[in-house]
Amino acid sequence: MMISSLFANNKINDLNESSRELHSALLLAESYHPKQISTDVDGELRFWTAVTNMYGLFYDCMPYFFRTHYQFMRQKYNKQIQTILSVMEQEQALTAVQCKKIAEYFRALTELRSIYCHNKPPGTINAPKLSKVFGSLLWNPYHHDQVSSAGFDFDAAYERFELVTQSIMDFLETGVRALIVKGSERVVLEWQKALIGWFLQSDDLRNRSVHYLRSIYGQVQYPWNINDKIEESLNNSGLTVTDLFEELVDRVDSSATQIHSHEIWRLVISEILV
Repeated sequence: MMISSLFANNKINDLNESSRELHSALLLAESYHPKQISTDVDGELRFWTAVTNMYGLFYDCMPYFFRTHYQFMRQKYNKQIQTILSVMEQEQALTAVQCKKIAEYFRALTELRSIYCHNKPPGTINAPKLSKVFGSLLWNPYHHDQVSSAGFDFDAAYERFELVTQSIMDFLETGVRALIVKGSERVVLEWQKALIGWFLQSDDLRNRSVHYLRSIYGQVQYPWNINDKIEESLNNSGLTVTDLFEELVDRVDSSATQIHSHEIWRLVISEILV
């Protein structure tokens, strides 16, 4: 099996545990499980699997790192949630240049994945965005709009992608460890708020969490119409979305258990609303 961080979650798991040095409830990435491949696969499969894994890590498992989330059940609230990346820059855990490179990587990663995972019409690939982060390869791997029959060098593309991604992972580790050293209450609070905001807003996380909880506690406690019950209970409780958010922040702050999405939804459903 490939042992690169592109195909393994060892470093992310380590950073998840390191995050708990700052507060026992914190985590960096929610349930990251990269696709693994054998060492003898061709360059094309290796390259696209690596791209897919990194997209899964940053956009599916830790989007709160660079995006803010501030609504629940179609209701918005304003708690001035910050991204962890912005907190790292404010706390000088990373330099402005490092933060800019991370942000540019995320945008380029989205563009790169879209070539393979979406219908990408000829001429719509943003080559400058890709070249700025990943180098000056001809970023048009299937040559949609070209007469040339020259093949795209997937091996060279993979080497470049791995090199750039490793530098981003190093920045990530540096930032997390610097926040731990600072250990401020503000950092803990902003991290908790960013996590909870994402857990509340993501329909995918809610559905996955409910399915997990149902498998443990049964359908009586977590029925198939649980989403309707959640909304009805919120409307009848007298709580605003802001009240719910603040209650969850208080619960997480006093928790000694790492707060994964299913634990947040257990609190929302079983102890706060329903």
